[in-house]
Amino acid sequence: MLKALIFDLLYSRYYGVIIYTRIFKGELIKGHKIKFHANQQKVYQIEKVGVKTPREVLKGKLITGEIGWFTANIRDMREVKVGDTVFDLDSNFLPFAGYQEIKPNVYSNLYPSESSQFKEFEKALRELQIQDSSLSLETIDSKLLGPGFRCGFLGLLHREVVCERIQKEYDCEIITTSPSITYRIIFSDGKSLETNNPQKIPLKAKAIEELFISLNIITPEEYLGDISQLCRNKRGVYQSQEWKAGLLYQLNYHLPFAEFIIDFHDKIKSISHGYASFNYQLISFQPSDIVKVDILLNNQLVPDLSFLVHRNFAYGRAKLVCEKLKTTLNRQTFMVPIQAIIGNQVIARETLPALKKNVTGNLYGGDRTRKMKLWAKQKKGKARMKMLGKVNFSSDNLRDFLKSNKNM
Repeated sequence: MLKALIFDLLYSRYYGVIIYTRIFKGELIKGHKIKFHANQQKVYQIEKVGVKTPREVLKGKLITGEIGWFTANIRDMREVKVGDTVFDLDSNFLPFAGYQEIKPNVYSNLYPSESSQFKEFEKALRELQIQDSSLSLETIDSKLLGPGFRCGFLGLLHREVVCERIQKEYDCEIITTSPSITYRIIFSDGKSLETNNPQKIPLKAKAIEELFISLNIITPEEYLGDISQLCRNKRGVYQSQEWKAGLLYQLNYHLPFAEFIIDFHDKIKSISHGYASFNYQLISFQPSDIVKVDILLNNQLVPDLSFLVHRNFAYGRAKLVCEKLKTTLNRQTFMVPIQAIIGNQVIARETLPALKKNVTGNLYGGDRTRKMKLWAKQKKGKARMKMLGKVNFSSDNLRDFLKSNKNM
């Protein structure tokens, strides 16, 4: 009776999923039928068996103690996962404990640049997920950008690597939203909900807790003051300071993870000229004054532009978004207010001026009252359009906004 552990996966366009395994009991024989513990309803027939020596060598079977690979014409990459146990049809063994599932820390929405490329985009992400089990995928659908994925990453570097691989290895242009993290929502009845999507934040939340990290920074003495100021600007809580060796000191702070992922790495390297280094670990959720900022265009909500931010930084961030939208949107035949709101309170506003038409251009001479009548008629028409008109915030506008807003 067979019992084997899956420790790695690889996808081939010819063989499907290639499964790397170690045989603990029994034999894995070509042509035999097997099943996985996580998906016991489906039965697979082994097509190819082999080992690496380091060259690929095909074999008829793998025996107890051997490490090798096999294929079973598995085309759907979601049917098998690393850490699962392989059985034959007659086995009654208990499964292995498997590996601890990695929890993503940073989330972004990924969309293909053209909706017609979604199938190729989805295939690329699924293949990358086979090779990288730390990448999580959740299907989403935007009214403006069409279908896409809510992707979870270990960090910003992991996010950058995945995006680069999609573009270079699969020749697929993508659009990414700003990174976000997981927040914990506390309700009045004591229940809690963890979410990483600002659009899923309920209105009746009692409190919002954000994730904090324990940050350790090693820096030369001359940069201590500037780095400490950077941490305080990022809402960091000072813990301790230690002398390490020579002129090196260690600073210990508790820092909100949301502040850390934006531009902390670039700023600390700039301040210290590359001499400072740091490491961090996640500690816990802590109460914080987090608010949800929504964007209104002519009093119409655009869900794709909502974001979460600390109340102290809400105005600056909202003002920047409104200014970016003013330069991105196409002008309408009526004046368009661009507003950032928290609940029902407007905290920032920009106005997109209307397109102007010279209605008196064809008049030559005559009394000024003729022009006054035309201007009054035009003013009434614009007021009516402002009440009934809709702002055409297209997918192209959102794409331009996201491209110019990557590091915000």
